Amino acid sequence: MSRSMSAASLVLGLLVSLTTACKSGASEPPAPPRFTGPVTAERVVKAGAIADQDDLSWTRAVALIEAEAGAPITSNGDLRSWGVVENDTCTYLEIEKSKKRDAVGSVSKQPLIKKADFEGGGGNYAVCVAKVQAK
Repeated sequence: MSRSMSAASLVLGLLVSLTTACKSGASEPPAPPRFTGPVTAERVVKAGAIADQDDLSWTRAVALIEAEAGAPITSNGDLRSWGVVENDTCTYLEIEKSKKRDAVGSVSKQPLIKKADFEGGGGNYAVCVAKVQAK
């Protein structure tokens, strides 16, 4: 009886170890390297789509976003942002880590805001530009 209990304990221990390894993301492939070229509005918009994925850990989401849009223009604790002003458009992405779990908690996106849509360049365009230039 003690032999069968030892075997059962061993199997249970292996199952717990495998479950923990799977939950910790040990099987995730490595993220691509951080993008180092010129950041474009298209890249920031694509990064926003990555941020919307609920099944990514915070660390994985940040790594994948950096692979698409490069280093964040601001990084303050659990808050990261990316953005670019191209000609008369501004695109901005901001993510914050969830307080409850290891994931992206909030996403704020300003995709392709056109200066011409706001008389005198005010409104969301001016806010977006201020955020991008605050780096």
